[in-house]
Parts: sequence; structure tokens; C-alpha cells
Amino acid sequence: MVAIQTKYLSATNTRGSRIKAWTTNGQSITISYDYALDGMEVFKKAALALCEKMDWSKNIDGGSTEDGYTFIFLRPIKDTLLDIVRRAEELSVENDYPNKTYSDNGYYYAIEEYINNIK
Repeated sequence: MVAIQTKYLSATNTRGSRIKAWTTNGQSITISYDYALDGMEVFKKAALALCEKMDWSKNIDGGSTEDGYTFIFLRPIKDTLLDIVRRAEELSVENDYPNKTYSDNGYYYAIEEYINNIK
């Protein structure tokens, strides 16, 4: 998984203030500081610009660091639930729960067992 780091770049004699967004994989982008935004939103705009550039999901959230903000990709809840259902189906078969179908108690117990074992 890739995280996007951001930091503020001070104005120079030739450039205004900017925000740089980058990953440890070497992708980066620098955008002009947007004075219409406040706090984290300025940094998030740079992270979203990098997502746009790389054609990545724009479902991100972040938190502050010593130098700026770091953003991570949020996994859609649908994907998480589908993983739970797939793993429950596997558990149902592995543990030979009764009937092993979507509508029976065996599947329900498999889902319950999987959720209870999530750490």
C-alpha cells in the first residue's frame, strides 16, 4: 500500500508558496498553495492532485505529521464486506458447517466466526 506524504514549501524569490505531495515509490507533484483552503484541506488538495496524475482512487484521508500531512487510501466498505463473505464461505467449507449455502445456518456461523476472529 502506498501512502502520500505532503509538506509545505516556502515562497522563494521566483516562486510562491507551494505544497509538495510524494510517495516513497518516487511519484510526486507540487502545486501552488491555495489560500482559499484551510489546514489539512490545502495538503489534501495536493494529495488528490497526485492521485489524479497517477489515476489512483481519490478515496483518501490523512493526519498531521511533523512536516505536513500523510494520506492513506481508504478501502471501500463494500470490498471489506465482500472479503468477509468470501472468507466466511471458505470457513463454511473448511469446517463442514451444515448445508454450506448462503441461506443456511452454516454460512451464518462461518460469518460470525470470521468477524469474531478479526483482530
